[in-house]
Amino acid sequence: MRIPCLPVICSSTSILKRCVAIMSDFTFRAKIISVECLGGQIFALRLCPSKPYLFTAGQYCFISLNAEGQDARAYSIASTPSDDILEFHIRDHGAGFCAALRDMVCQGGGEQNVWLSAPQGEMLYTRDCQRDLVLMAGGTGYAPIRAILSTLLVEPSDVRNVDVFIAAREAEELYMRDEVASFKSRIGRLHVHFVVEHNVNEAIHSGTLKDLLIARGVSFKDKRLYIAGPPAMVMDIHDYALDNHANEDLIHWDKANVQQFLKQQKSG
Repeated sequence: MRIPCLPVICSSTSILKRCVAIMSDFTFRAKIISVECLGGQIFALRLCPSKPYLFTAGQYCFISLNAEGQDARAYSIASTPSDDILEFHIRDHGAGFCAALRDMVCQGGGEQNVWLSAPQGEMLYTRDCQRDLVLMAGGTGYAPIRAILSTLLVEPSDVRNVDVFIAAREAEELYMRDEVASFKSRIGRLHVHFVVEHNVNEAIHSGTLKDLLIARGVSFKDKRLYIAGPPAMVMDIHDYALDNHANEDLIHWDKANVQQFLKQQKSG
């Protein structure tokens, strides 16, 4: 998954060519339907595209406030491919793209639009009724996991287990708890686990996502994995899964984007 509020990274020739192609292709205009606070600094942005927007659960796209795409930021799509409305979960950092978007919405004055790139990403949901699923998210990385869970709702019932592990910095950022509970009542054999890094609630596990996986003794053997969230967390969980019998071919994550981001962090 491309990480929410992550700037476009173009530090190599191949990545630069890809970014230029993406940035020049904002052909999808989308009307802002609503902006809703979900919890903490996280809000939901809901858009109605001007023409059909075809994507796969787990993908992200670039959102720009103008048709040229100079200010574009990448956000994962939280809705399902069958939805008419596109939903994105965004952490408000109080500056840059988030501030500009907030200012535009507050100004009002008729229809407000943003522009979208074509859908991107390697964390594509793959229908596989034979394997158990492990879905892991940190923060707004819940968005693509939500898209996958919503997709499971419309698939034929099967006998596989679905384990969902969700991590947050603060308890107030577990904005998805009620929604996930509704998924649990509608998806057979769905098991949900939460963890909060800075936790004061004894009913919720304290620590990181990796701490939770270790505490639960999760087995990754022969399972299909999806990992989304901050780049360092995604890389750490990916490596931990490989060390615990996961099959690389069954791990879904935005490998190129995560590795490129971490490489830039080291060089910076």
